[in-house]
Amino acid sequence: MKKILVGIPNYNNAAYIVDTIESVLKQSYSGVDVVVFDNASTDDSVEIIENTFLNNPNVLLKKSASNVGPTMNHNRCLEYAIDNEYDYLKVLSSDDVLLPNIIQEQFELLESEPRGAFATCNMIVTDDKLTKIKDHDFLGSNTDGNAVIKKCASHSANYIGGPSNGLLRVSCIGATRFSPEYKWLSDLKFYCDLLANRPFINTGTNGFFYRRHDNTDSSHVSKIKNLQRKESIRFSGEYGGNFLTKIKIYLRDIKSRLL
Repeated sequence: MKKILVGIPNYNNAAYIVDTIESVLKQSYSGVDVVVFDNASTDDSVEIIENTFLNNPNVLLKKSASNVGPTMNHNRCLEYAIDNEYDYLKVLSSDDVLLPNIIQEQFELLESEPRGAFATCNMIVTDDKLTKIKDHDFLGSNTDGNAVIKKCASHSANYIGGPSNGLLRVSCIGATRFSPEYKWLSDLKFYCDLLANRPFINTGTNGFFYRRHDNTDSSHVSKIKNLQRKESIRFSGEYGGNFLTKIKIYLRDIKSRLL
């Protein structure tokens, strides 16, 4: 059986972390290891994890002495998977909840397509209580990876997903990391770096509940003035966008300010 790790970077998600971990333990693919990388949380996250999963050999807690920031904490998941010779890795946000068959579905697709660096999935967007808001679909499979990168850059949009969407083939990660130079688009840049010259794979099914609430990394980052516009322009320039893309970004920024 292949070794699969779900790495969960956590910071102050005590209200949701048990749901997240339990959704991994309920996967139809048995024997998945869970490692929570706590980023010096100031809430009850550590105590809750230790008390709830103390006797579960598949759940391990790694505590950081100081807050290293969300990007570096995500990279701890990658490095742990590489150092411990896992075959596959899912970096799961500590407030999201997996649907029970998604790891099995992604695993089977990656096993059948050895060139694939990762398999993504669609998702169900919810409120903080997991009440459904909408389905969110990404691009379908049978798409050239370079074409997907070009589409993301030319439209300045994420057609791939975030960390919770993907199951990564660890042998393909190499030196690729979540970039500390990006805050808003670090996930997209990471996926595009892995995707170059490889096939794009999507299960075409919903794989998890994407929980929206006020304490997400995205909600905090979105409040940084002009960050989305600046990173969108930079990403587009680095990955194949053009002058028209830049105009689209500025117009989108103006529209968001007027609403």
